[in-house]
Parts: sequence; structure tokens; C-alpha cells
Amino acid sequence: MNTSITFPPPSPVLKLARRRAAAQPRNDDVRRPPVDIASEANPSGGADAATLQKAWQHIHRSRELLDAEEASMRAERVLLQERETAVKRREDAIAARERQMAEHEARAAEPAPEHAGVISAVSQLFRRGKSE
Repeated sequence: MNTSITFPPPSPVLKLARRRAAAQPRNDDVRRPPVDIASEANPSGGADAATLQKAWQHIHRSRELLDAEEASMRAERVLLQERETAVKRREDAIAARERQMAEHEARAAEPAPEHAGVISAVSQLFRRGKSE
């Protein structure tokens, strides 16, 4: 009996699984926090008070910056909404003026009504002047 024969695994090893396993350590490196508290820790294994204070200051400063950025974004969003409202009002006013102009042009294009015996105001003035 030949015992040196190796058999393939029962399920094939996919390339994607190998790539994922190889990429996993790199992803963990990317997720590492920017402040490495463990490297600044005491030899006893715990972080000292100054290191913890520095880390907390960093967190608080980051939070302040985030809050300021959120407030700025809120103000910009409100300003943008106000501008959009103003533009919408102007568009509505322009549309109303265009409708009025179209109605005026349509009335001007209509033929003048024929009035029998109606004399214009200018003609009436001239006639009054001649009779006096």
C-alpha cells in the first residue's frame, strides 16, 4: 500500500477566500486608531494619567471640531434652503408676468370691435372746439 499519495481537499479552496485571508491583516492595520495608547503605556501594562489625559483632550478637541463643522453645515443648509425659496418665488413671479404678457398680446391681436356711431374722444374734442 502506497501511503505517500495525497488527496485533494474535499472542497476546492477558492481564490477569493485566500485573498480575503491575506488581506485581513492589512485591513486590521488600517483600522488601528491614530493615537497608540498602548505604546505610551507604563511598563506595568496600564496607561499613566498623563497619557490618558492627552488622549481625552484629543477626543474632546475632535468632538469640538465635529460640532463646529456640523453647525457650519446646518447654517449652510438653512442658507441654501432660503436661496431656493427666493429663486422659487422669483420663478413664480416671472411665470405670472409671462402669463400677463401673453394675455395682453392676445388681447392686442384681437380685431377692434366695430361700434356704429361711437366717436373717439379726440374726435369729440375737435367737434366741440368747432361749435364754440
